[in-house]
Amino acid sequence: MISEYLPITVVVTLILFCTREILDLTKRYRDKKRMLATLKIVVSEELKDNYHALDALYSVLTQVDKLLKIGEKRIPVWKNIKTDRYGNDMAHIVIGENGEYGVLHMAFPKFSTKRYESYIKDIASLDLQLYEAITKFYKELRYCEKIRL
Repeated sequence: MISEYLPITVVVTLILFCTREILDLTKRYRDKKRMLATLKIVVSEELKDNYHALDALYSVLTQVDKLLKIGEKRIPVWKNIKTDRYGNDMAHIVIGENGEYGVLHMAFPKFSTKRYESYIKDIASLDLQLYEAITKFYKELRYCEKIRL
């Protein structure tokens, strides 16, 4: 029937073309899905590192707050952040005249946004909902980067 209207080679060519398009479509879908999964893993590692840095910052602030609540009187607090030649920030906090209420020395946490900045365009093109959630978190993280004791 079809061969009466179209030659058999045209029919075979159309079938092959449709098959190839379907295979290409499934391949692109799998590649997109694989790329999104990879980006989630990469960005989640950075988020985990930033969580630990944020947790360290909050633990220092909690300790300082706890030490300040010990006494009812005014307790002097001496605080200083020094940066060494390698770019590492060190927080030095002395509570009391001679440190009688406590002394804290610790590395000031650093927050990382390198992976986010490199992959944000890919994330936005693949998953808009994930992009909005990650962008919201990194806006808050930028605020925490500016915190200095």
